Amino acid sequence: MKIGIATINLEYLLGNYGSLFQHFALRKIITSLGVTPVRLSETREYVNFVKQQILRGLIFFVFFWLKNRRIRRIRRTFIKKRMFRLFYAKNIGKIAENNRVCWDCLLAGSDQVWYEADEKNFLISYPDKIRRVSYAASCNWSVAEQDENWQKVAKRAFEKYSLISVREDSALPFLKKIVPDGIRLSCVLDPVLLLRREEYIALLPETKIFKSTTVFCYLLHLKREDYILITMLENLAEKLNASLKIVGGQGEEELIPGKYYMNLSPTDFLRAYRDSDYVVTNSYHGTIFSLVFEKRFITLMQTAANGNSNRQLDLLKKFGLKHHFFERIELDDIVTVLSLLDVEKIAPEIRTMREKSMAFLKEALQIGVEK
Repeated sequence: MKIGIATINLEYLLGNYGSLFQHFALRKIITSLGVTPVRLSETREYVNFVKQQILRGLIFFVFFWLKNRRIRRIRRTFIKKRMFRLFYAKNIGKIAENNRVCWDCLLAGSDQVWYEADEKNFLISYPDKIRRVSYAASCNWSVAEQDENWQKVAKRAFEKYSLISVREDSALPFLKKIVPDGIRLSCVLDPVLLLRREEYIALLPETKIFKSTTVFCYLLHLKREDYILITMLENLAEKLNASLKIVGGQGEEELIPGKYYMNLSPTDFLRAYRDSDYVVTNSYHGTIFSLVFEKRFITLMQTAANGNSNRQLDLLKKFGLKHHFFERIELDDIVTVLSLLDVEKIAPEIRTMREKSMAFLKEALQIGVEK
């Protein structure tokens, strides 16, 4: 059986921890079902990505010792992309895969694969006879509700789908208006939650990345006003008598003081979750990994104009953990929530939802179904 996966673009896939691990997890799960999937890609996409990396590499080597913020950011990005490529090659496969295939099934998912009205990721251009499904697909649903072109493309695409699943419950009322009658619409777990903690730990060396009590922060879309947030994190770490380490992404990472900043490989990112004592994040997948590794954690609202915290809030409501979400910085309340270890209590619920999500995936891919 030949399965092609349309997922988020290569720039995110090789630069964002959540985007990478959702694709890793989905492919690992499908492979465990006896099928080897392939990422749908275009030669042009990979060529453009390579050109970009060569340019960044030249800048990196020419300006290696300069302390200019912009140059430092390019250097960090170059190193990070290289670490992501190495992880991808070792644990997933070739970045540019053979797409000259007669597909049996095409799958859209996961992450924000439908972020734009992109006909490629909606799988419109492929022959009608090929089965189409989605697994935990997402986008900025509040924007999609106001975007007539997005809805036009989606309606045209959904007519060709056999089954559709998304990862946010809050998207269902909107999608029910545009998904044709007779096509089942479901909500499933993000692929990252389909793998158990032990399966991630199996990827890691035993050596600990942190030697003492640590507050690990994974923050996206930082902006210049977020020096207030950094000050809060310093105060929080002091209250908890812990060290502070911060990983940034998709923003002004140079705002993070060097003594706290970490530029982690995907493997070391998982080690940071495994070995930290507390987690502070404003990321959707940052929140998911807090659940996977059963951490004492809080999720902060993203304040940047291009940020979106609806997904995080939707996820926490699903598991009755809304009290872990903070719109404002209230240090005493944050310390109180970080004293809780209530993630363990939802383990049975995660197992149940994992089983339901796996059942949907098997049905969607028609695995175990006689033809």
